[in-house]
Amino acid sequence: MRVDGYRKFCNKLWNATRFALMKLGEDFVPSAEATLTGNESLAERWILQRINVAARDVNAALAEMNFMVATTAVYGFWLYDLCDVYIEYIKPITAPNADPVSRNSALQTLYTCLDQGLKMLHPFMPYVTEELWQRLPRRASETSPTISLSTYPEIREDYDNSQVVSEFELAMSIAKAGRSLTASYNVLSKSKFYVSNASASGFALTSSQADGIATMIKGCQSIVALKPGEAVPAGCAVFSVNDEVAMHLLVRGSVDIEQEVAKIEKKIAKTTKLKDSLAAKVSIPKYEETVPEEVRESNSAKLSNYDAEIDALQAAIKTFLTLEGAE
Repeated sequence: MRVDGYRKFCNKLWNATRFALMKLGEDFVPSAEATLTGNESLAERWILQRINVAARDVNAALAEMNFMVATTAVYGFWLYDLCDVYIEYIKPITAPNADPVSRNSALQTLYTCLDQGLKMLHPFMPYVTEELWQRLPRRASETSPTISLSTYPEIREDYDNSQVVSEFELAMSIAKAGRSLTASYNVLSKSKFYVSNASASGFALTSSQADGIATMIKGCQSIVALKPGEAVPAGCAVFSVNDEVAMHLLVRGSVDIEQEVAKIEKKIAKTTKLKDSLAAKVSIPKYEETVPEEVRESNSAKLSNYDAEIDALQAAIKTFLTLEGAE
């Protein structure tokens, strides 16, 4: 299972690098040094901070010869930070019609991620990282003919920015809230969101990050940041992100509430039937004496799961019936 998982990771690494190279284009020229320009977006500053964290953890683990911690750190950076978040989040910034300065900055940061990420991973996956690194264009300051002789990534003070982490995590929490709402209300395409903010700083953040947040929500059509005190349109479902920020999904006109409730009620009936059937089996005479312990434990867990599922479904019905602004 673990070997198969890392095989899939190799495929992910290969595909992500090839996709990134297509984004960069054949005429891309990396900056001579991997220094900040001041044009970096929130997402860029966040991913550079994550590179710093990965470099710190990998170097510390290698110094202690703790290879499990080292591989976990670099694996996490590639899979969860770079592939799952940054590459997706910057799609609006790197679109052909995007602002040229912002687009170039995002691509330069993407190149830095590839270069540094492959170097960090090289001791553990030497062949695939060498192959991919050789396909990258070179910085003017890079003189090594092989990744094996290149400088290993270390912490950079100019990448260290702890404040950006909380700001970007808020943006990701808003995206997560949006995904939760679309799943709960089965609005899987052309979804429209409104982000209410209790503070001017919250509005500034959500308005500036609206495009990036939208890319993280499948089927999202639009996200509108509302100023403090600005009313949320009627017919929205709400998900509170924190004390100051809430995500609202416009469901009126997109969801047939009666139909959705009917679907849930059918699921409740089906689950209840399964629960009652199992409850009858565990109520037979001498059940404790005749049924093996592992079977009894399994049945007990199933009954608990049925109860939890029924509770969740009933809560979903209540949510549908108390939609914000529903009449």
